[in-house]
Amino acid sequence: TALREVLRQSSDERFPAKELGIQMAQRGKSLDFTVEEIDDLADMNIADKRMFALLTLLYPFIDVRTQHFHIDHVFPKSLFTEVRLRGAGVPEEQIEAFMSCVDQIANLQLLDGIVNNEKRAKLPDAWMRERYGDRRLRRNYRDQHLLGKVPDDVTGFLRFYETRRKHLRERIVDLVQQA
Repeated sequence: TALREVLRQSSDERFPAKELGIQMAQRGKSLDFTVEEIDDLADMNIADKRMFALLTLLYPFIDVRTQHFHIDHVFPKSLFTEVRLRGAGVPEEQIEAFMSCVDQIANLQLLDGIVNNEKRAKLPDAWMRERYGDRRLRRNYRDQHLLGKVPDDVTGFLRFYETRRKHLRERIVDLVQQA
């Protein structure tokens, strides 16, 4: 009730974040994100019901009102079986780590549904070369999606994953500090 009252009394010019924070503090709650909460978001799994919403915040250039977007695995999930990873040259001691990361946010992106269907189970580097023939277009795509350097085969996945997780976490921090 107190929070609704703060919202009713606020002007339309700005969101009353400070006033809401004061009301929440009086109740022993905080509107600030803790390091643990930020890390939880940076490690979110595809099964989490908040995933699509978080991805839309991380990709502000995407308008989900005008197109149908899918949550896409950057590195296709179909490659992440023990047999396929072994066959691709992934060291035995890393296979479990690969498989535990495949459904985490650092391996996910939003793609237009039609584009996602075209991509299918292609490795990201090969797909980007096919879709974006021009090097500048590929760089722009990688920058927009915070992909960084994308390895040309699955053996470089863990390095890619850790780097992208770091970049996504930084963007999450930026987002919660803007709120």
